[in-house]
Amino acid sequence: MENTDADCCSGRSGLYELRLLFLRVYCFNQMFLSLGGTDAVAVYSIVSVPGDILYRVGQGSGDVALTIASLLFEEEDRRSLVELVRVMVRYSLLLICGAVLVTCATAPWIISLYLGGDSHVFEGAMTALRLFSVSFIPSCIVCVFEHYFQGIRHLKITHLLVVCDGFALTTSMGWIFGKLLGLNGIWYGIITGQVATLLVISLYVWKKARKVALSAEVYSCLDSGFGADPGDILDFTVTDRFGATAASEKMRVFFLGKVVRARESMLVSLCTEEIAMNILAHGFTADHRKHTLEIRTVHKGDRLTLHFRDDCVLFDPTAYAALHLSSGPDQACAWSCIWWTKRCMSIPWA
Repeated sequence: MENTDADCCSGRSGLYELRLLFLRVYCFNQMFLSLGGTDAVAVYSIVSVPGDILYRVGQGSGDVALTIASLLFEEEDRRSLVELVRVMVRYSLLLICGAVLVTCATAPWIISLYLGGDSHVFEGAMTALRLFSVSFIPSCIVCVFEHYFQGIRHLKITHLLVVCDGFALTTSMGWIFGKLLGLNGIWYGIITGQVATLLVISLYVWKKARKVALSAEVYSCLDSGFGADPGDILDFTVTDRFGATAASEKMRVFFLGKVVRARESMLVSLCTEEIAMNILAHGFTADHRKHTLEIRTVHKGDRLTLHFRDDCVLFDPTAYAALHLSSGPDQACAWSCIWWTKRCMSIPWA
């Protein structure tokens, strides 16, 4: 709840992207029409179909980066965020390079689905598809960082990357290279625009760290004070009710050792036990499969944070509490405790 404003701001990038996509397609249509006529526009339409498939590789990698980065950022898990950057860049590169190689190798067959082999634009269409495919290699990395920055709440650079990648650099470079090299120059310009966007990321990294090194630690762009000390983090893995009760009691003792008031320690303990018990009762039995509940608590300064992570069906305790608080204290006592604990202590749900 306390991150609602930031979440709304982060959602703007998707809106910007859709608007810029419309402008980019319009501009490129005009470029191809002026340099190659309707045949060039037709080729652009053809290669955009496999291009859209290649784009989904980067988009999918970016969505994964956004989801995991958001979770780890709230947990202030610095080590895992750095590892996320390393893993996402490595595997997204492997995926997109493999997809581009397959596309380039099968370009004649792909184009033949739309054009006859004796078409006068067949060779040009194959060249266009191969050049356009290469542009998705830097684009994929840009997409990963764009979504990663969104996940760690670096929203200004997120919006800047959307503008550069989605319109400004790709379109301007396409126009410049088109004027210099002709029709194929537009494709070279798209590649150059994507590479230039990678340079924007490097400039941002330099601004944050005052150095540029090809390391995940530097490109993670985390502040020096970010991340809780290992001694301020308590993790549990719960698979049954006994584990939930034990975790609740250990958490109470843990917070008392951090000089947290006895009342707040008790509330956190009750809150943890009630949520865990309901996940066990409803989530673990909903589909008759084996599940695991992971609980993490973080104490940093005057802030206490609880995180519940499971692989069960979706469940929102605050929505349930809001629905049942009017039922009376005999039916909603435990949920009232959770609801008011959250409101008084600003404990975020994860």
